[in-house]
Amino acid sequence: IYYLIVSIIFLREQQSDYSMLQALHLSPFGLWTVVDSGEELFVNEKMEDIFSHALDPKLRGRDWLESYRSGEPVVHDSRGRQYLMEPQETILHGKASTIWSFSDVTEYRKLLAETQSNSELLSAVNEIVEEMLTSIDKSLQVQEATNMARHIHDVLAQELSIVGITVETLAAKEKSSLNKRELVEMINSLLLRLERRALMQEEEVFSNLIAAFANIGVEIVISGKASLSYLQEHSLFLILREAATNAVRHGGANYVEMLLKEDGNFVMIEIINNGTAYKLEYEEGMGIQGMREKMLRIGGTFAIIPEEGFLIRLTLPRSLDFARD
Repeated sequence: IYYLIVSIIFLREQQSDYSMLQALHLSPFGLWTVVDSGEELFVNEKMEDIFSHALDPKLRGRDWLESYRSGEPVVHDSRGRQYLMEPQETILHGKASTIWSFSDVTEYRKLLAETQSNSELLSAVNEIVEEMLTSIDKSLQVQEATNMARHIHDVLAQELSIVGITVETLAAKEKSSLNKRELVEMINSLLLRLERRALMQEEEVFSNLIAAFANIGVEIVISGKASLSYLQEHSLFLILREAATNAVRHGGANYVEMLLKEDGNFVMIEIINNGTAYKLEYEEGMGIQGMREKMLRIGGTFAIIPEEGFLIRLTLPRSLDFARD
């Protein structure tokens, strides 16, 4: 286009009628050649049409190079059309001039905007899906805490009502025969009853776990005797469930056993299975870090021995008030 424009201008100066002049006038691009001083050397019909529908009435006298260099290469007209302007600086007849080409990019920019919009929509959908998956994962983790909280609430509601009746009875007496030590013993007795009832509930949880795995052809056996608090018992349940799941999923086990043994003031626990050994690079994905953290929170230790299936060894401080048979 640059060389055609230069040729046309030369031919016009020579007052020569040439077919290329008509071709440039019929070009789908707006073509405009202007000297830096503002003098027009050539403008085709498409460019005249753009000027006639310009939003800025002084568009023709505008400093296009300044606009182009400031990062505004697109011109809008009153019909909603958009034109991308591209300059070609040159010297014509000894004068610094610029040949401008204006191409209609309306449809292209619409398509680009729709593509970007669809991309943003897809990104938003992906974010929603990720949030849903995260929410589901968290809800599964929180379910255990929710069940525990609901059970504790039910137990406390009943037991504390007994305490309330006892306190009201004591207050009704002018002189209570109970001293501070006896009150402390009564409260300790209440706490003991609360935990005993919680442990009874935990027994059902272990039974349900054994039944659930039995339904998929996996036998879980719990053997031995140990003194454990409710918190220790519940943490042990979560660890057994995770260990059994890993043994079945990654080692192909169909038998899992948890052995409990008291050794002085400690409880020694082993979780064994008949599955094949598997590599430790699965550690984080299998929730081993979570099992280790559960043991640390209740003052225990955690160790894994992968050579035989996936042996897990746990150590807990013995709770003197309770015994698990």
